[in-house]
Amino acid sequence: MDNVIAIVKAYITRVVAGPLPTELTGELGERIQDAGYEFETTTGRSRRCGWFDLPLMKKAIALNGYTEISLTKLDVLTDIDPIKIWVGYSYKGEKVNYPLEFADDLLECKPVYEDVPGWEKDLTTVKAFEELPENSRHYIKRLEELMKVSINYISVGPDRAQTFRK
Repeated sequence: MDNVIAIVKAYITRVVAGPLPTELTGELGERIQDAGYEFETTTGRSRRCGWFDLPLMKKAIALNGYTEISLTKLDVLTDIDPIKIWVGYSYKGEKVNYPLEFADDLLECKPVYEDVPGWEKDLTTVKAFEELPENSRHYIKRLEELMKVSINYISVGPDRAQTFRK
């Protein structure tokens, strides 16, 4: 296999209980849930939302050999400033760059973030990378630098026509 594409949201979601150190509670978490339609299809239960989980993504890249990324739901982050990227963990006073093996240890972790500037422009009509606001292009490029994998497809809405190749 020469090419393995990962489909990844511009933020992280979880269903049910368990550790999610970057979980966004309150108004911002609800805003992302609503904008991203983060509700289970059969149960209607809301998904928990958090900032992009770089350590978990790096683990997935190492395990699965992803060669490129399709980044979905970029539009959901519009009007959020700053946008945080979860770049590591603080565990018992030490920085850890890889997900811990045990859930109990993960519960003790504090996220380490990198802030990137947000954008205000509605992305849902964008058809090409060059049309994206500068700060959203910066977010994508920064994720690529951190993951060391190219983001070659970008989704700015739920319709098929709202996905384009970079």
